[in-house]
Amino acid sequence: MSFEFEGMDELIKRLENIEKKIPEEFDKLKMTVATEILEDVVENTPVNKNPKAKTAGNLRRGWKIRDLGDSVEIYNDVQSKGEYYAWDVEYGHRTRAGMGLKPSKRRRKSVVGDDGKILFVPGKFMLRNAMKVGKETLEKEGKRILDEITGGK
Repeated sequence: MSFEFEGMDELIKRLENIEKKIPEEFDKLKMTVATEILEDVVENTPVNKNPKAKTAGNLRRGWKIRDLGDSVEIYNDVQSKGEYYAWDVEYGHRTRAGMGLKPSKRRRKSVVGDDGKILFVPGKFMLRNAMKVGKETLEKEGKRILDEITGGK
């Protein structure tokens, strides 16, 4: 008893074609999403508006992409007085005016103290928000590319 399969050669050719296209399409998708995230994060990074500021815009100009092969790293290496400060801008930070000998719940919760001093600077979440946009792009473009490669709808 013997069996004969029709269309097996065509299936093998399609699978070989898919195998060739996936790595190059993955690299394109990876860099497309990373570039979109970078543009969004740069656009939403705050800049010091003080005309006397010597380092105005350094944080915005400091965003970079590093291709690690199978992944991409988006980072900022700008330093102020030897310390990286992108983290503080992203998540917020307390100020020296907020430090006291007696910690109180009222002082920790408030942003501006009774004397008008800023106690806590809230975060801008520029990278977190850009990652949300990038995730949506990844899903949309990934589905489009997968459909294109496999010939589906």
